[in-house]
Amino acid sequence: MKTARPRQPAIAPDHAAQPIQAHSRAPASGTLAALQLTADQSPAVSALQTLQRRASAVIQREGEDLPAPVPAILSMDGDKIGSVYFDDGRIRTTHVAGPEDERGGHGMIERYNIDIALAEATHAAEVKAGTHDGLDDFNEWASVRLWNSDTHPWVIAKLPNAEDMVAGPAPAGTILFENFGSADGAYEGYHPSRGAAVKEMMAPSDIAALEVAIAAVGDGNASKKNRDFFKKLLEESPELAARMRLPEEIDAQEAEWCHEDAQEGVRVLDIVLGIDATTISPDEDADNVGYARRASQAVVNAGVEATVAVTHARDKSYRSDIQAAAGIEIRAANAAARAAKSEENAKALIPTARQKLAAILEARRPAVTTV
Repeated sequence: MKTARPRQPAIAPDHAAQPIQAHSRAPASGTLAALQLTADQSPAVSALQTLQRRASAVIQREGEDLPAPVPAILSMDGDKIGSVYFDDGRIRTTHVAGPEDERGGHGMIERYNIDIALAEATHAAEVKAGTHDGLDDFNEWASVRLWNSDTHPWVIAKLPNAEDMVAGPAPAGTILFENFGSADGAYEGYHPSRGAAVKEMMAPSDIAALEVAIAAVGDGNASKKNRDFFKKLLEESPELAARMRLPEEIDAQEAEWCHEDAQEGVRVLDIVLGIDATTISPDEDADNVGYARRASQAVVNAGVEATVAVTHARDKSYRSDIQAAAGIEIRAANAAARAAKSEENAKALIPTARQKLAAILEARRPAVTTV
């Protein structure tokens, strides 16, 4: 992966590091390009290309002349691949923000496997002691600490290139953390992964399938982009696709997060409800009423968004023309059920939130009239 020295110091807390932004791809233009694209994407051409690839693979297997596997870094959350990492970045697979080709955006990338529990405990201890340099956000703190020093008890390993990594599973509780810099060593940002970085030998055909799938992602929301990517990967490499999270599983995660958002809204309402308005200033109390109103609306919004996630989770039309493995169908059905349960739980909190807000407004009616 790219490195550069000397490095400039990490930016100050007031300009804390931010996760990298997804790179955009310029759409093709021109009449000829449009016609060619239409032809390339036609069902007949797509079917022919798939048959050709499969026939080629069979011929290679019979002739025992398959290309040698190549080393790759994968982020693994359980037994599912989150991203495939290259020297100049990564290809993010199915994700709540959609798949993305994030290669080529930085002059320097440093990668670490870290013990997330130990790192979080260290951060909490520094916050309590006041030695955290104003870095209240854990990810910003970890990024700055790693940028300024590679030696920390919670660093399991600073990762070399894929070919130099040792193969095998990472210890439990490990996540991959990346820092980014410019070619001249200026600090640019960070990315924490969901899972650990592991080395795996991948067939060149699987890497090619990944390239084709990410190129097939079109416009639309994250759910549609996940389906564009996953459908093409199913066509190109069903075995690799089965190792990704399904689009329906991403939708279920989104619904679960909506339920968590609704729970957080109710928690805020409980806090405001427990405050004695006579012990604070009218302005402070008016602010609290504003917090309560926003929290109640957040619970309602979470219910609405959970319904959208359920609608997406139940949509399997994107692969209606593909014979998916039975295991994928079972996983998709389970994901849709998870999403529906989260929607039910989120919406069940809406009456509770409204009741709590009404109680807050009733108890603070003189203050409310001045808001």
